[in-house]
Amino acid sequence: MSITTKSYLNNHLNIDKQRSIFGALFDSFNGYELSLKDKKELNLESDRSYTYGEIAFDGFKEILDVINTSEEIEFMDLGSGLGKALVLASLILPCKRLVGVERLPSLAAKSKDVLNQYCNDMKESYPNVEVPTVSIVQDVFDSISFNTVDVLFACATCFSDNVVDSITSRVHELKVGAYLIILTRQITSNHLECIYKGSHKMGWGLPTVYIYRRKT
Repeated sequence: MSITTKSYLNNHLNIDKQRSIFGALFDSFNGYELSLKDKKELNLESDRSYTYGEIAFDGFKEILDVINTSEEIEFMDLGSGLGKALVLASLILPCKRLVGVERLPSLAAKSKDVLNQYCNDMKESYPNVEVPTVSIVQDVFDSISFNTVDVLFACATCFSDNVVDSITSRVHELKVGAYLIILTRQITSNHLECIYKGSHKMGWGLPTVYIYRRKT
């Protein structure tokens, strides 16, 4: 990470404005319905790793506040759904790039629309402020490089052991000093140091949150 002299959205919006933008962006979409449709079409209904869940504004903001960095970052969400975590990260942290990885096609397509609308609205409303670039990748996690990521997020509450093991086997790809935020499932790796453990409210409950940092 590098100290930024650029001005990002997080420096221009108070919490009421952040909440208003976040709510207006997602209120008209139902990610659960899109997820069910895709899982049925792809015969993934019995695979719990594709269980859909959504972050809550307050709970996820509390998690991001633990990181509270002044350095510009690339934020990646593994299983990004409608893109809620991506948007909120850009409202709370100085995000230069947002990357969502989502296998389910309807969710990936809708999140592209939502994120493009969001970025265009922010550019129009705040023309002198840096707005992050966005990439939504419709693919499985194994195909995505972690090399440039500063904050990696995984809502792993329903991930299978195989998926968690796959993520664990690749944390060495993260840059020294990069963060991994993971819900419910712990990671054991010589490359990581756990810097935070706590419970935070999400759309489906109160998962345990672990925040790790990539060691030297």
